[in-house]
Amino acid sequence: MTVTSPLPPIRHATAAQAALLLDVTLRALLGLLMTTPSTVTEVALALKVSPNRAQYLVGKLQRADIAVITAVEPRAGRGMRRYGVTPR
Repeated sequence: MTVTSPLPPIRHATAAQAALLLDVTLRALLGLLMTTPSTVTEVALALKVSPNRAQYLVGKLQRADIAVITAVEPRAGRGMRRYGVTPR
């Protein structure tokens, strides 16, 4: 008899991911992206930072594979990207 587990495999954070997840300056951003996928503009407004700073912070999380693009909304030129944090 084979027993299968309904749980997904456990993924461990890399050292770089763990450092970002424990960074107190990123907690508000992580909380926002975990609850509501947001554009960089929405992140900037919610965190009261400049759009450039918001792009930098979201980019840090995206490069570490913590934040992912959840949707691309069409508009003239390049589409608006929504970022979110997937549960692990």
